[in-house]
Amino acid sequence: MENSGYGYQWWRGELNVDEMKFPIIYVAGYGGQFLFIVPDLDLVTLFLHHNPKDLELSHTMAWKEMEKFIVPSFIRRLNH
Repeated sequence: MENSGYGYQWWRGELNVDEMKFPIIYVAGYGGQFLFIVPDLDLVTLFLHHNPKDLELSHTMAWKEMEKFIVPSFIRRLNH
């Protein structure tokens, strides 16, 4: 993830969607719980996954869902 950083209990990063980059602010919790904020799209998404046995999979899954499904769907909806 490019342009990542951490401060005040929040993370920063970028989502790469359809050759576009979106700054993102997020909180990562135990077992794949996330709160994502995409300011450029006025989008807030909450994930309540819970997989304490495979934390890497839970975190990867949330990012993939944001980049492949949620943000692209939101962009298409805004463009119509």
